[in-house]
Amino acid sequence: MTRKRIDLKIQGMHCKGCALGLAAALEHLPQVRSANALFPQQTATVQWEGEEAYEPVLRAATEEAGFEVVSFQ
Repeated sequence: MTRKRIDLKIQGMHCKGCALGLAAALEHLPQVRSANALFPQQTATVQWEGEEAYEPVLRAATEEAGFEVVSFQ
Protein backbone atom coordinates (compact mmCIF):
# COMPACT_ATOMS: atom_id res chain seq x y z
CA MET A 1 0.00 0.00 0.00
CA THR A 2 1.34 3.42 -0.94
CA ARG A 3 1.77 6.15 1.61
CA LYS A 4 0.24 9.49 0.80
CA ARG A 5 1.26 12.86 2.17
CA ILE A 6 -0.71 16.06 2.56
CA ASP A 7 0.04 19.45 4.07
CA LEU A 8 -2.68 21.30 5.93
CA LYS A 9 -2.79 25.03 6.56
CA ILE A 10 -4.20 25.39 10.08
CA GLN A 11 -5.84 28.28 11.91
CA GLY A 12 -6.07 28.54 15.67
CA MET A 13 -2.76 27.23 16.99
CA HIS A 14 -1.49 29.65 19.63
CA CYS A 15 1.54 27.81 21.01
CA LYS A 16 3.79 24.78 20.70
CA GLY A 17 1.42 22.86 22.98
CA CYS A 18 -1.39 23.41 20.46
CA ALA A 19 0.79 21.95 17.72
CA LEU A 20 1.68 18.92 19.84
CA GLY A 21 -1.97 18.35 20.70
CA LEU A 22 -3.03 18.54 17.05
CA ALA A 23 -0.28 16.16 15.95
CA ALA A 24 -1.32 13.68 18.65
CA ALA A 25 -4.97 13.90 17.60
CA LEU A 26 -4.09 13.27 13.96
CA GLU A 27 -1.75 10.38 14.82
CA HIS A 28 -4.61 8.59 16.59
CA LEU A 29 -6.51 8.22 13.31
CA PRO A 30 -6.47 4.61 12.06
CA GLN A 31 -4.64 5.05 8.75
CA VAL A 32 -2.25 7.84 9.78
CA ARG A 33 1.37 6.73 9.94
CA SER A 34 2.83 10.10 11.00
CA ALA A 35 1.67 13.63 11.75
CA ASN A 36 3.66 16.74 12.51
CA ALA A 37 2.28 20.20 13.29
CA LEU A 38 4.32 23.41 13.37
CA PHE A 39 2.98 26.34 15.40
CA PRO A 40 5.00 29.19 13.80
CA GLN A 41 4.06 28.09 10.27
CA GLN A 42 0.46 27.18 11.21
CA THR A 43 0.79 23.93 9.25
CA ALA A 44 0.49 20.20 9.72
CA THR A 45 1.91 17.41 7.58
CA VAL A 46 0.24 14.01 7.59
CA GLN A 47 1.26 10.72 6.00
CA TRP A 48 -1.35 7.99 5.72
CA GLU A 49 -2.07 4.73 3.95
CA GLY A 50 -5.35 3.72 2.41
CA GLU A 51 -8.17 5.84 1.11
CA GLU A 52 -7.45 8.46 -1.51
CA ALA A 53 -10.04 10.90 -0.16
CA TYR A 54 -8.87 11.11 3.45
CA GLU A 55 -9.25 14.92 3.66
CA PRO A 56 -12.72 14.88 5.30
CA VAL A 57 -11.40 12.63 8.08
CA LEU A 58 -8.39 14.90 8.65
CA ARG A 59 -10.64 17.98 8.69
CA ALA A 60 -13.00 16.40 11.23
CA ALA A 61 -10.16 15.34 13.54
CA THR A 62 -8.60 18.80 13.32
CA GLU A 63 -11.89 20.47 14.21
CA GLU A 64 -12.44 18.06 17.10
CA ALA A 65 -9.02 19.10 18.41
CA GLY A 66 -10.17 22.74 18.34
CA PHE A 67 -8.53 24.03 15.16
CA GLU A 68 -9.62 24.86 11.63
CA VAL A 69 -8.22 23.57 8.34
CA VAL A 70 -7.84 26.59 6.07
CA SER A 71 -6.59 24.59 3.08
CA PHE A 72 -5.05 21.34 1.91
CA GLN A 73 -1.85 21.52 -0.12
